[in-house]
Parts: sequence; structure tokens; C-alpha cells
Amino acid sequence: MKNTFVHSIIIASIFLTAVACGSSEKENEPEKVASDITEQKLTADHIYIEVSPSDLGSVKKGDEINLAAEDTSMSFTLTIRRVSEAVKGIKSISAYVDDSETGQAALIFRGGRLSGQIDIFDQDLRYSVAFDTAQGAYYLQQVNKDSLDVLQGSKPLTPDNKTIDN
Repeated sequence: MKNTFVHSIIIASIFLTAVACGSSEKENEPEKVASDITEQKLTADHIYIEVSPSDLGSVKKGDEINLAAEDTSMSFTLTIRRVSEAVKGIKSISAYVDDSETGQAALIFRGGRLSGQIDIFDQDLRYSVAFDTAQGAYYLQQVNKDSLDVLQGSKPLTPDNKTIDN
């Protein structure tokens, strides 16, 4: 009986070790799936841009942020319509692209870096804004709108495409 108990303990510990080792591999799978999905939604090309002013920590409503592509003539002027800091050190920035008819931007300024999304209505384009630490530069990456999970048939949040200003 003593041997049976010892064998049961050994088998149980092997089983628990196998379960514990297997679960760490499965925990990483959602991250891999999420990164694969993110990669599918973005195109491969990075369009490196200059961002001015370089000090974005002090921007306020009415200020402008200029984004100019280094290799093309593409440029945008973002006119800030709202800046909020709900969490210390993280600023949420809402802006018009060139004017309210051209597009809108939803940006986050955190840790000295800008990131977010820019929608260009008249070209039906969406860009992701991010910082490439290896290059030390900001870039735009076009979002593949066909791969976005959009609820079809829903009513717009703002009626008649009107924007809401705070």
C-alpha cells in the first residue's frame, strides 16, 4: 500500500508538471494570434514622417501638429480640437486632418511618444501612427480597412456625419 501511495504521488506530480508546462505554451498563443491579426490589418510599408512640433507634451486645443513624409510629398496638418489627460502622463488628442472634411485623428501621447489612428475621409484611407525605436522616427502605416471587424448596419454615432466639439 505504501508503494501504491508513492507511485500515485509520482504520477500526480508528473501530471501536474506536464499540465503546468503545457499551459505556459498555450498562454503565449493568444499573443501570437493577436499579433498575426494586427499584422494582417496593416500593410507592410512604413512611411517615415517628421512630426513637428517635436515637444508634443504641451499641445493644447487649437495648436497644430504637422506630419510630413520624408520620401513623398504627403503631409498632413492636424488641428487639435481636444486634449484630455484622464490618467496622469497619458494624453488623449483628438484632431482634424487639414480640416474637418478631410479627416480626423485620434492620438495618444504617452511616455514622450505619439501613437494612434488617422482617418482620411476623402481618400477612404486609415493610417496607424507609431514610433520605430530602431530608426528613432515616427511612421505611418496604412490600415487594410477590408480586414477590420466592422459591425454592418449600425447607425453612426454622430448623426449626419456631424462632429461633436468640446
